[in-house]
Amino acid sequence: MSLFVYLPIRLAINRPDVLIGIYYVPYGFFVQLLGKAFQIPVVSCLIGSDISLYREKSLLWKIIRKLMVRCNLHTITGNQTKKLLISEGFDPSKIIVLPNPIDPTKYFPQKQDKEYDLISVSNLTRGKRIDLILEALVTVKEEYPKIRCAIAGDGPEREKIELLSKKLELQENVEFLGKRKDIPDLLHKSKVYILTSSNEGLSVSLMEAMASGLPVICTEVGDVADVINNYHNGILIPPNNPQAIVTALLFLLESPKKAQEIGMNALSILQTNSPQAATKRWNEIFKHLKLDL
Repeated sequence: MSLFVYLPIRLAINRPDVLIGIYYVPYGFFVQLLGKAFQIPVVSCLIGSDISLYREKSLLWKIIRKLMVRCNLHTITGNQTKKLLISEGFDPSKIIVLPNPIDPTKYFPQKQDKEYDLISVSNLTRGKRIDLILEALVTVKEEYPKIRCAIAGDGPEREKIELLSKKLELQENVEFLGKRKDIPDLLHKSKVYILTSSNEGLSVSLMEAMASGLPVICTEVGDVADVINNYHNGILIPPNNPQAIVTALLFLLESPKKAQEIGMNALSILQTNSPQAATKRWNEIFKHLKLDL
């Protein structure tokens, strides 16, 4: 039975205290309609890239924004998104930054032999800009001919990226791992993590790499600056800039002690994004909605 048929029937039988929609389109909008019909508070969990992608389509965004502001509460990934929503007319008192919890039993530092100098973990979509990593590796390869890079993930751009890797003669340097279930182990086998998105909220895989003690290189987009203090617990680079990737990667490869220091500093993510921190924030949400749960 379709969710859009099942859920209204379920609500009629067993009325919940609150409805939560992950991503506004389509789920947030759907639960908003149900909330209005059944008089139930609605929390819209907004992902940074979700918002920015719709803002690029100005007419659609105007329609969505008028509907979104009517939700009882919005959870977001960071302060940059909060500023954006406030500038769009959202009520600041209805916006809560919600940390994505990192499981410390899965993601933690561990000494292990390194198979890869660099690892990327993401869905292989156009916005992740994996092509920039490959372009940067061509230059880095001049100084490190045996550099090894792992690309973990799958998606619509995979074939195109693999063809580019061959074109750039990186077959011996880049390994496409596909979708994997052993990400914690792969992180432990890697020296540096990289994320080159042109559009991002706050990447969970980025924070998982930080929790694993890796020095990270990440484009300064979305809410990333909330968790990375440049050259302290990670390196921020401008988007769409392969030369910046080269500079950051060479710095980490040529300065192993500094790379280790950055990786150790990154472990602070385990405190700021712990399950306990997320639970505390959810309790604040329920208090805001005047729910006694």
